[in-house]
Amino acid sequence: MIMQQANGHVHAGHPRDAIKLSMRDIAITELGIRSLARKTYPAGTLMMNPDAEVRYVYFIVAGRVRLYRLSPTGEQIFYDELRAGDCLSDLALIGDHRPAFAQAVADTTVELLSKSDFSQLAERCAAFNTALVRNMSERMVHLDQRLYEAIALPMRVRLHAELLRLAHRRGNGALTIAPSPTHQELAFRIGSQREAVSKELARLSRDGVLRCSRSSIVILQEQLIRDEIADWMDGAAELSA
Repeated sequence: MIMQQANGHVHAGHPRDAIKLSMRDIAITELGIRSLARKTYPAGTLMMNPDAEVRYVYFIVAGRVRLYRLSPTGEQIFYDELRAGDCLSDLALIGDHRPAFAQAVADTTVELLSKSDFSQLAERCAAFNTALVRNMSERMVHLDQRLYEAIALPMRVRLHAELLRLAHRRGNGALTIAPSPTHQELAFRIGSQREAVSKELARLSRDGVLRCSRSSIVILQEQLIRDEIADWMDGAAELSA
């Protein structure tokens, strides 16, 4: 269990404690520090590439980080996008895992946990390992769903799922994507072509499912989209708003 030490630091000593604490929280308490070092990457900066040595785990505080790989022809293949609360490069530090390219999509602030501190925590702290395993499991579930979508769903349903994934609920209850992504960006994220995405967005707008503008996309018929995805996902669509 969490123990109050003589030096005033709280230590997460029992794996159950990791249910309440993130890897970042546990690292700070176990290392006996007030905070981790911070670094900001301007939008467009390549933060990590497969050929570079991985020296840190990055806990994302603000911003967005796109993960992608390159095909044999040099084409970028979208892998995932990380946001505040996610962490980057932990898998590369625990095994022979070649990381993807990681690029800041927006100005991105991260907190840094060094490779040596990560290894020390992984060796001695059960709570840290529990949080690490939980984080990996959640990521596997997320990537498993994306893989299923890429293999089994037609383009239009993949697009609908991605729109839900990108949307945030505003104070009035409407699901909104702002700023509005380009059609090319949406096509990149779902492995399709810009022309096909443009055609489907136009259809959804015409049918009153979406309201598209230069600044935002508003989902007007959320349940209709969720029901269609659920039909294709055998009723197991778990896309969060």
